[in-house]
Amino acid sequence: MAAPASKAVATTLESIARTKPAYADLVKTFSPLMAKQAELAETFAAQDIFVPEVDAARLGQEVHVLAGISCEHWIPQLETAAKEMLPLLKEMIPDEAWPGKKDCTDPLDGATLARLAEARLGGDQKTFDDVAKTMEETPAPVLFAIAENILGPVLSGVAKKLNKSLSDVPWDKGHCPICGSLPSIAYLSRKEQLGLDQLVGGGGKKHLHCSLCGHDWAFRRDTCPACGNTDSKTRELFYAEDAKHERIEACQKCGTYCLCIDLRECDPVPQMDAVQLGLIHLNVIARDKKLAPMVKTTWNSIES
Repeated sequence: MAAPASKAVATTLESIARTKPAYADLVKTFSPLMAKQAELAETFAAQDIFVPEVDAARLGQEVHVLAGISCEHWIPQLETAAKEMLPLLKEMIPDEAWPGKKDCTDPLDGATLARLAEARLGGDQKTFDDVAKTMEETPAPVLFAIAENILGPVLSGVAKKLNKSLSDVPWDKGHCPICGSLPSIAYLSRKEQLGLDQLVGGGGKKHLHCSLCGHDWAFRRDTCPACGNTDSKTRELFYAEDAKHERIEACQKCGTYCLCIDLRECDPVPQMDAVQLGLIHLNVIARDKKLAPMVKTTWNSIES
């Protein structure tokens, strides 16, 4: 049985701080935030939270599960996540960029949270621009980051409940079948027991990990998730010499990259969100090669 996400986050971050001392300060800074996100996701998954039906016909037309869903269904969870996450986020955001009054730790009501959640899912940047202007000119990217950190644990709880329903539904796209987001990281599966005769499979099956809801889904190893490119001549791998199981998968056709970790070389298995904190050097290498991440995250935006 897999360890709870909150425990896996702690174990992964401890490993990063121990094996990559250069990241120890970052681990110390972000550990409370990441631990709270994982804890909230587990809490929401255990609740009677609204979960939409999986429509195989819509998925067959490349429409993800949450497309067109009203986020008002999750206002109670969004408010809970905001109450828990905002004090932690406020420690990391300059006062002049904080939404609303500078002494306000809870600047977003349930209706606004739902509106921003729908804007995030629908790719509606204008809503973030409009709401930011009503909050003492809070930068829209800051508001986006705050909303994403609040929405993420809620959708992760939803995703955990949807996993079983999605297990038998074919999906071979590069974006998440649940929320439509692109992956923040990929991984190659561990060796696996194949049956009672103790046969062991080689593993190495590729999976993508959603940057927003944390859902994992199988994907072809020879294809770029962002543009579908399968030409081996325009796809490349880059890695640091001392850790070839941690690599950059680059597509020269669309100019993007996604990090990938080979779990066959990892013990214990890292938590996929937390492990990215220890891979910032790969993002720096990718930027030096004029590549852009498939989706912007905190970790691939850090300069060094």
